Amino acid sequence: MKHTFYHLSLFIFCLSTLTISAQNIDRIEPPFWWTGMENTHLQLMVYGDDISKLLPSISDKSITIIEVQKTENPNYLWFKIT
Repeated sequence: MKHTFYHLSLFIFCLSTLTISAQNIDRIEPPFWWTGMENTHLQLMVYGDDISKLLPSISDKSITIIEVQKTENPNYLWFKIT
């Protein structure tokens, strides 16, 4: 579980510092996660100007994106990881 927590923390840190052609991530919810959670799925909400134009990807084999959701508001992007 500590290994997964480390990778998830690293992923969220990298995601929060991501800048691609003037598209900044302003906020990620939840901003933290804790060890001991029994549910292995996590839904993240990412907020930034026109963030829904991006497609999230993870190169770490221990974390998988299982679903990406876009809303009518282009400044939000939701995705589930496991």
